[in-house]
Amino acid sequence: MARFAVLLPVGPNPMESERVCDLIDSLLTYEPQVTSVIIVDDSYGVFQTPEKVSSVLGKRLDVITNPRKKRGNGWAGGLVVGVFAGLAPALKRTQLDFILRLDTDSLVISPFAK
Repeated sequence: MARFAVLLPVGPNPMESERVCDLIDSLLTYEPQVTSVIIVDDSYGVFQTPEKVSSVLGKRLDVITNPRKKRGNGWAGGLVVGVFAGLAPALKRTQLDFILRLDTDSLVISPFAK
C-alpha cells in the first residue's frame, strides 16, 4: 500500500470547517490508511479545526499557519507559500510515496493509492 500525505490549504471562508469535515470523511472512506493530513490555515483565526477531524486523524494531523502573514493574495503568492510551508511537515514523515494537494471543496470518490 502507498504511504501518502494530503496537503490541504484552508482559507477564511466560514464554510471551510464543514468542507474540511466532508473531505476528511470521504478521504477516510476510500483511503483510511492515509499517512498524514497537513492543514495550512490561511484564515488568521477564523478557521478552527473541527474536533471531529482532530479526533479521527489524531497524530496523523498537522495544522500550520500560512507564513505569508496576509501579504500577497490568497490565490497566487499566498497559495504557493502555503503549499511550500505544508511540504515541511509532510516530508518529516518517513517514506512517503506521494503528497496530494486537495482543496476543501474536493471529495474523494474512489480509492486512488495503490
